[in-house]
Amino acid sequence: MLALSLEPLPQPATFSTMTWVSLAYGVLINYGFAQLIWFG
Repeated sequence: MLALSLEPLPQPATFSTMTWVSLAYGVLINYGFAQLIWFG
């Protein structure tokens, strides 16, 4: 919680396209692994 109060919030509007792509890629990879762990 301390970090949240000290750090400025990231502004999604300033994210580059590659930042969004890497975020989406990470989410999809994590989702895929979760599916494998639960249902594999």
